[in-house]
Amino acid sequence: MAADIDIKLRTYCATNIYSYTSGAELIPPSVAAGSSTQNQVLAAPVVGTEVPWAMTPDTANTYAAGAVVTAHEDPVIVDDSVTISDTKTSQPIFTIDVTDANTTDLVAVTSGFSVMKTAGSSLFSVVKTATGYDIRSGASLSAGSYPLTITATDRCGDTATGTITVTVTNTAPVFVPVSLLTVHPTPISDVTTTARSLYAFDVTDTNPITCTVDNTKFEIKTVGSAYELWLKAGSASTLNHDVTAVESMTITCSDRTDQITSSYKVPVLTNFAGTSGPLGDLSPVGTSVHQFTVTDQDDAISCSINAQESAKFGITKLDTATGAQRFDVMTIATLDYDSATSYTITVTCTDAINPVTSSRTINLADDKPVFSGLPATLSPARNDGFQTATLLCTFSVTDANDQSISTCLIQAPMDSFFNLVPGTAPTFAILGQSQRDVVRSVITLLVNVQCDDDRLPANTITETFTVPLLDEVL
Repeated sequence: MAADIDIKLRTYCATNIYSYTSGAELIPPSVAAGSSTQNQVLAAPVVGTEVPWAMTPDTANTYAAGAVVTAHEDPVIVDDSVTISDTKTSQPIFTIDVTDANTTDLVAVTSGFSVMKTAGSSLFSVVKTATGYDIRSGASLSAGSYPLTITATDRCGDTATGTITVTVTNTAPVFVPVSLLTVHPTPISDVTTTARSLYAFDVTDTNPITCTVDNTKFEIKTVGSAYELWLKAGSASTLNHDVTAVESMTITCSDRTDQITSSYKVPVLTNFAGTSGPLGDLSPVGTSVHQFTVTDQDDAISCSINAQESAKFGITKLDTATGAQRFDVMTIATLDYDSATSYTITVTCTDAINPVTSSRTINLADDKPVFSGLPATLSPARNDGFQTATLLCTFSVTDANDQSISTCLIQAPMDSFFNLVPGTAPTFAILGQSQRDVVRSVITLLVNVQCDDDRLPANTITETFTVPLLDEVL
């Protein structure tokens, strides 16, 4: 006689009952003998009832083979949070803590159990792994707090909801190189008028970068993937060594969340580069051509002129102090326009370690002829009718370069009354023409004398003298 056996099996989703038997005597005739596992569908089970193989729930009897209906377990998700930097892109960032007392719901690949994001930022997604479920970041991240609603659903349709909060922190920009230069290596002349690039650097960040400079004479330009500090065009009107010997500024780069700064200084050289003159070729030795200033905060500066021009020009230091040190370029020999119309001098200044170099053009001018001996007013007065050619005065025209080939004339209309006659160089004579009777109403004559050298174009000088007239009595 077979003993009564009470087999209690947990049901899942309250739909299927699984039972095991070692013989056919407990199995309905419709099932072949020798079967070890059978499946029957139970409709609308009630927790706590016992169900025999006949599938009719019965709370009054105990059967040899049957199942006791127990409650199904819901999944559980634990609320949590995680903090990451905005560089953690396209990778798993967090493993979701999800459990289910019905463990086969978790491990059975075909069980129908699922975990997914049901609300929250599109920057994140839920992916299934071999061991569970992860939150994965997207291809780009922005700083902020992102609550994600996570829902787990088991194969019976029961759900659990939890919140995983992802906090993304911003990664601050970084200068490349990390330590930027703080002082421009060479001074800038304060006559610079064209825009020029001074310094190039880079900044790394996962977000777009904007760089600015707080000195209005300068600007930051983007060149490819790098950044450059530029002197603005037309800044010559604002760069002035005597006012500001060193232009200071702060470079700021921001990714709209964090910013980094670096100080920078640009020494200003007093307008050495450029052009001087024209300088007269009769200028005496020792004539100052140009003064300029070089700045070095802790060293004394020495300056020299390139060898080619050092025979004509010298350089003298006007003070011996450190800091802003002033120099004077002057002539040390006689200059001659016939030999050279201009000179380009290159000055090199050094603190014995770091040299700086700048060039300047000195233009020469051919000095004009010079009058001597021509009176402002002729004395004594002359009669208004000259009966013979009368000598009025003599004068000289001197030109250190061209005195032998100077030409002179009396400008119209006085050339009708007077003749100009060259004498022995550099002398000229002015004669009154004969047989002329000046209009009686005129009491003075203004005579303009013009002299030229042989230059192209000529150097022209003019001088005016007055001839007082007396009314001749016939």
